[in-house]
Amino acid sequence: MFRRLDDGIVIEVTDQEAGFLSQIPSLLDSVGHEHGDPGYSVLHRPLCISDANVDEELRALVSQELESQRHTDRSVLERCLRERSVMTRDEAHGFLRSLNEARLVLAARAGAFEEGPAWENRIDEDPSLAVVAWLGYVQSELLSVLNGDAGTKP
Repeated sequence: MFRRLDDGIVIEVTDQEAGFLSQIPSLLDSVGHEHGDPGYSVLHRPLCISDANVDEELRALVSQELESQRHTDRSVLERCLRERSVMTRDEAHGFLRSLNEARLVLAARAGAFEEGPAWENRIDEDPSLAVVAWLGYVQSELLSVLNGDAGTKP
């Protein structure tokens, strides 16, 4: 799925896999548009649990930079899927962050966090949980290449 080259990392996916992955930016852009969206809660956890005022101050300091980074990460994902281009290591980390956010949002919306590990037993019943599991596989593959464990060019 991912292969390391001398100048970076390339993604090698089927058209169907690219179709799934290309939906990630719009999925993430939808977070928080509906009242009570569990995806919003999981992506906007408190930065300081013990003090709401400190949390608000920290959020004000980092929110603009965080949103900018998320936008950049999603742009990398879109470009790499569209052009099947080579990612730098930094871009691959951004791709990974987008995968992780999508996985968290889908899992939260499907109630997986409330069920603990038992959510895996519902994969056959809930297609969104199958996507959560598949995104975990994709994350694992990319991490392996980033860590030098697999996917190296001979």
